[in-house]
Amino acid sequence: MKKFLYLTMALPLLAATSCSNDDLPAPGQDDGMTTFTVKMPGEIPSRVFADGTTAKNLAVAVYDENDNLLYSNIAGQGEALPEGASVGDFSAGLTTTVTLPLVKDKEYNVAFWAYAENSPYTFSPGDKKITVNYTGALANDDTRDGFFNYYNVPAQRPATKNVELRRPFAQINIGTSDLEAARKAGVAVTSANISFPAGALATAYNFVEGTADTPNTAAVTFTGSALPADAFPVQPETYKYLVMAYVLTPVDQTSQPKTVMQSVSLAVNGNAFASYDNIPAQANYQTNIYGALLTKKENFNVTINPAFFGSYMEEQPVQTIASSDPTEVTAALEKGGNFELTGNIEALDLSGLSRTNPVKVTVKGTVGTLNPGTKAENPADLIINVPKGVAYPQFIANGKSDWKNITIQGDLSSSQRCQGLVFSNSGLKELSDITLDGVPFEGQGLNFGYTANPQVVRNIKVVGCDFADMKQPCVNGGSNMYAGSVQGDIEIRNNHIVYASDAAENTNGIYLTQSTGNILIDSNVIEDAPYHGIYISSAANSATTPGIMPADALKNADIVVTNNSIVTPKHDGVKMDSPYGNVLIQGNTVDNAGENGIRVCRFNSSWTPTVTVEDNTISIKVGLFFYGILFTELNDYTGTAVINVLDNVGLDKKSKTFSLGSGFKPAAGSNYSQPFAN
Repeated sequence: MKKFLYLTMALPLLAATSCSNDDLPAPGQDDGMTTFTVKMPGEIPSRVFADGTTAKNLAVAVYDENDNLLYSNIAGQGEALPEGASVGDFSAGLTTTVTLPLVKDKEYNVAFWAYAENSPYTFSPGDKKITVNYTGALANDDTRDGFFNYYNVPAQRPATKNVELRRPFAQINIGTSDLEAARKAGVAVTSANISFPAGALATAYNFVEGTADTPNTAAVTFTGSALPADAFPVQPETYKYLVMAYVLTPVDQTSQPKTVMQSVSLAVNGNAFASYDNIPAQANYQTNIYGALLTKKENFNVTINPAFFGSYMEEQPVQTIASSDPTEVTAALEKGGNFELTGNIEALDLSGLSRTNPVKVTVKGTVGTLNPGTKAENPADLIINVPKGVAYPQFIANGKSDWKNITIQGDLSSSQRCQGLVFSNSGLKELSDITLDGVPFEGQGLNFGYTANPQVVRNIKVVGCDFADMKQPCVNGGSNMYAGSVQGDIEIRNNHIVYASDAAENTNGIYLTQSTGNILIDSNVIEDAPYHGIYISSAANSATTPGIMPADALKNADIVVTNNSIVTPKHDGVKMDSPYGNVLIQGNTVDNAGENGIRVCRFNSSWTPTVTVEDNTISIKVGLFFYGILFTELNDYTGTAVINVLDNVGLDKKSKTFSLGSGFKPAAGSNYSQPFAN
């Protein structure tokens, strides 16, 4: 398990005392101490990159509510630490303590920076920046790891508070599956370098603004040594590391933290080998570039995933709540922590919780209905866990609360199944930062389509779930015409989806329309979809207007559909309608599609997306008007796109057909000279 760095803040009731000024406690005064317990929870069974254990040093800087530096433990940066203050380190283990005198009824901001010995970073509290030196940068160097948080300490402090430190830079990983094949072919790989062109990286991170807008002026090479022995993040039994690097990526505004690198170059044994274009990267995320890179260097996969998984709540002591009184239950949950509910509760409404502290609730008794929504503006995490053998509550929403920062965990071996999460005409305005992890569903899954609400849908993850006897799309975002703010940043990975024989004939396997943000649909199995296996659309209103979604978001988004197995869809295996942004459809298997294997249609003239369709394996039923891969204009949508259609595999003569139908004209720079490898 990868590690988190966390701060658990215990705040005793502070007595009012005199100070030399309103912000900085006078030395020698007993001004009520605030104690932070800094923790990296969990043990790792084997050595891996990014486990956090190299970041043994801790720097701390304290600011007033206007971001003016008061003091720090960095020499020459603000005042020295006041008397009684102390900052520990991680030299003795994974936990340390920071003690700071903070004045009651005053608001503060505290910067925490955990870093390794010989770190290439400079933490400058006065400049409010972390800068990086790329000179002599080494690949596979975990001393370039580090963790940060700029945390607000409110004037009215809660009793406890958990603060998660995050990596302010991205981890770029390159792995391959053919080291042995290359050796047999006469190329024994012993080292690898990774390079980035001028402007691709940032050199400074403004931790108050959350931006990194100072680009490198020259190319940067991370020189390689021996190949890493660490486990590669994707299918480590298949892929082995070539090279790893930590990089600070440019961020102009925090609302768009992801950047796309125009080129990432790989050198093998000191010689230039390959270049990979349009590579996404984001702070605290891993970008994984992998494939049979040594023998098929032009064919590669790219995924971008959060660098850390798991939850600090798993480390907290379990508290049992036996009551069946909803009022008593919510009162116990209010303080935060890790709880088991053993009583039988007819209806539990959690929307009244302040959600200032993370809460995990494991359902051990019977809960009839459960509303995990919130009225808080920025709520802490809420985890609902339903273990094996326990009946799932009926999850409900109402117009007085939104769903934010909620994880629902299940057990795939359970005989009990969730009947779906349906948001329909409830008055709900926002559905954000929702994770469904390992939940067995039946009939319906996550359904936020066909309704006037919610208006905001973002940061949704559906990972490792099982969907049986489905009557609706497993994720249904179709025809939500009022989602006028955001409907994107959706991740659907490693799910198994099987449709009932009596499902409505227009039911898609995965259905996302009115989309505007990034979408990742990866490594799912979709069986017997009554309509299209995967259907994504920006759903423009006309041939010339982008519809209800902001055009800038549509131009910059990444749509990634990779490594899915789509079995016997009645119509298209993958359909992309009115494509936008950068679309990658790669490594999928479409088995016996009723119509087209992959269809991309309705090109909106408000933007020119890039659509890449490669390395897919396709089988379709014999039909006069259907193709293995089809690009078509459709209904007078006269836009265009840069298309790359390369090295797909058709399992029979009909399946390896490629067509530019209905007058579609690819944009300059397109490459479709070899749509099929066979």
